[in-house]
Amino acid sequence: MRCYDKRVLFALAALVVVSIVLAPSSAWTLLPVLALLARPLSMLVMMRSMRDGSQFGRPASAAPGSGAESELQRLRVELDDLSGRRDVGPEAVAGSGRTL
Repeated sequence: MRCYDKRVLFALAALVVVSIVLAPSSAWTLLPVLALLARPLSMLVMMRSMRDGSQFGRPASAAPGSGAESELQRLRVELDDLSGRRDVGPEAVAGSGRTL
């Protein structure tokens, strides 16, 4: 049940309880509608939390201090190295023993 956000499920459950207490006859009408809205609302909450960059929506590998910065720096150095080789020309690459 990973596709449902707990906050949305708790909010919908609270809404059901309130509707049962205040208007029991309409609660049975509201229940299927809330069941249909659970997934879209949950997806919206998760997308918003990912867009805002909160810790809830961030994967563990992208957490600060997990080495993502060092990996990014390593890839930038590799990109600079590769772009420098491209500027040299095909003769230098052929002489280095590498194939294109």
